[in-house]
Amino acid sequence: MIKQSDSGVEMTPIWRETDLRLQQDGAITGLTLSSRREDILLALIKGLIRQLADGMDDFAEYRDCLIPSFIREAAQAFWI
Repeated sequence: MIKQSDSGVEMTPIWRETDLRLQQDGAITGLTLSSRREDILLALIKGLIRQLADGMDDFAEYRDCLIPSFIREAAQAFWI
């Protein structure tokens, strides 16, 4: 179970493109000498979940352009 943390440690995923490749880096902020491993792990998990949620929002906005209508119709017919 993920517990609530008020340590102030945060992770921000960063995507960058180099040599025609997409690489993921990240920035961890708010580290202090009193930061624990659990604080860092929680920050990593929350940062990745935030990034996934943002990606799902983008997908929902553009899914009609990305998925051809005949595939959507076939999927809907299959699940009915």
